[in-house]
Amino acid sequence: MGPTPDLTRPFARKNLLPKRPYFLNQFSITGMTGSGKSALVELLLPELDRRREPNDPPYEFLSGGKIKRTEALKPRHGYPKGFRLKESPSEADMVAFTAWEAEHPEFKFDEVCDEQIRKFSTDDYRVCEGRLAHLFMLHAFKILIRCNPRIRAERRAKKYGVPYLQAMSWISDRDDNDRRRYEILYPGYDWNLDDFDLVITNEGIAEKELADIALNGHRAWLKRIASNLIVPVCN
Repeated sequence: MGPTPDLTRPFARKNLLPKRPYFLNQFSITGMTGSGKSALVELLLPELDRRREPNDPPYEFLSGGKIKRTEALKPRHGYPKGFRLKESPSEADMVAFTAWEAEHPEFKFDEVCDEQIRKFSTDDYRVCEGRLAHLFMLHAFKILIRCNPRIRAERRAKKYGVPYLQAMSWISDRDDNDRRRYEILYPGYDWNLDDFDLVITNEGIAEKELADIALNGHRAWLKRIASNLIVPVCN
């Protein structure tokens, strides 16, 4: 018998079933900004397609961040004058947007994103990347990428050509803005390691190794399914 649900904190760890059905070829990739989610996706997708059997469908990919940026580009009543994300926003743009978003929950950017991920999660051969992708890809092989904020800031500083302290400020502010929204929208949420099938600490790892780590973890996970430790979805 599983743990007693806490209905006031529906996203708390103890409300996740200890055994759940799975799609064998579905992946969720969760992590904070700068942790390496995008790098993993860029490496993983070609490898997954290369390893497909001839009759397998191609993998489909969905980015939670891209959903939100697409929504944010739409004209909406209530934006400050001249305020809207660009097609390719900088980290500074995203910090400003997440601060504004936290003050204006009526625009429901997170809810729109969540619903699209839920719909995407209903079939196999799918990969979804996002800060809380694991909460809505219920039948996926769930990967968490974690990384020290200092290293995340160093990556952002290099990517955008800004001083380290500026990048660290962006990381801190954006994390705080996200946390403010998540605590309201997802009571009991956290990135508890037990909620994931594979945890990658992306510090000192060459980017090209990320996909190998994910694929090796996936193979081990499939062996657990074959041993009847976890139950696959019946298509």
